[in-house]
This record gives sequence, structure tokens and C-alpha cells, in this order.
Amino acid sequence: ATAYPALSLPAASADDRRTAVRWGLADFERRFLIKARGFVPPAGAADEGLLELLAREGLRYVLLPAAACAGVRDAGGLRPTAPETLDCSRPYRWRSKSEPGLTLAVYFAPALDPSSVLRRPVPAALAAAPRPMAAPDEPDAAGERLAAKVADTLRVNDSAELAHAAMDA
Repeated sequence: ATAYPALSLPAASADDRRTAVRWGLADFERRFLIKARGFVPPAGAADEGLLELLAREGLRYVLLPAAACAGVRDAGGLRPTAPETLDCSRPYRWRSKSEPGLTLAVYFAPALDPSSVLRRPVPAALAAAPRPMAAPDEPDAAGERLAAKVADTLRVNDSAELAHAAMDA
């Protein structure tokens, strides 16, 4: 699910933030007939207060851009990260600083330029013409490129690895 209306949740008042999250969850349930388990904040903007709200609303995970991660804690303690060095092939656990029982799984989406995967340049003369539909037995080239891009992110023989991509609609 995502917020409805789409607004910068960290900049919103507590009441507006809660309303946008609850309306987004209700919209998701109405459309898909199931309760949302995860949340994608508009523009990937999140802060401690939003994560606490999402956990209190019963959500289990959140999807954020890799640039939103300032650091991760491992056996060596807290270490800073950069979007280029963050391992997006695995989920992370967020724990509330003020409410120890609140946790969320956090999935970080690697930086992916959707235009390089899903779109190809179209000559200006053809841009106005409607694109013919592919025959049912003809593979979709954009889907193949996306699948190849995701498969290229996987490491060999790592069955516990996660591959995902997220982009604004």
C-alpha cells in the first residue's frame, strides 16, 4: 500500500500522516480485497515517526530507496552505508528507539533507471502512431529485458538472496 493522498509523510502533521496512511491502507484493501502487509511511502520519504506508525498499524515491511539508509548495525557495530555499497539483496530489521516492541522488515530497492530496462528510444516519426499489440505467442521484449536485469543482480548459488526492483508508477 501507499499513502493516500500522496504527500511527504515526514513533513506532515501527526494527524495528516496517520490519516494518509489509514486511507492508503483502506484503498488497498478495497481494491485488492486483502489487507496490506507492506508499505511504500511516497517518494521513499520516511522517518522514525512514520516507521513507528506503520508498525502500530500492523504492517510487516516497508520498501525504501537505498539512498534512505544511513547505516546498518552488524557484528562490528553501526556502520555508515551509501546507496552504491548497500546490499539490497537482503531485508533489514528496523527497531523503534522509543517503543522496543515495534519492528519492521525494511527492503531497500537498488537504484534502477526504469528507462534503461522497460523503454527503448522511439523515432519521432513513429512516436505518434499507436504501438501494435504483440502476438500472443511473441515474447514481450520489455519483460525479457526486465527479467534479464533482475537475474543479473543475483549471485551464483545464493539461495537466500532476494532480488527486487521498485519504481514510481
